Amino acid sequence: MIYCDPGIMKQVRNHANTLKEDQFSAIQTDDCMLEFMSSDIRKGSGLLKACKQLHLDLNTCLSLGDADNDVSMFDVTGYSFCVQNGTKLAKEKAKYILPYTNEKDIIDKIVRKYI
Repeated sequence: MIYCDPGIMKQVRNHANTLKEDQFSAIQTDDCMLEFMSSDIRKGSGLLKACKQLHLDLNTCLSLGDADNDVSMFDVTGYSFCVQNGTKLAKEKAKYILPYTNEKDIIDKIVRKYI
């Protein structure tokens, strides 16, 4: 994980993208954080495996996130929510944008309103 001044994050991301490593990917998870992880590990692939083992229909599942690393979940669940202060990409990919930030008690609010 790289933690840096948000003002230079674009430069840090651009440099990370030039590394062209097949073994890892870099995903910005906050205005000041860039996370590196194995390129074959994603939240969405984890959900696919879990739902298969539990015999759950992903179309009935809900995903909630705030950052680019949550987009793979949004792609596989029937209901995807991004908080108000989520990243631009997360907001673009989620089916619903919540009027709450991730500092609020959003799980309770989602359950009460949407489930």
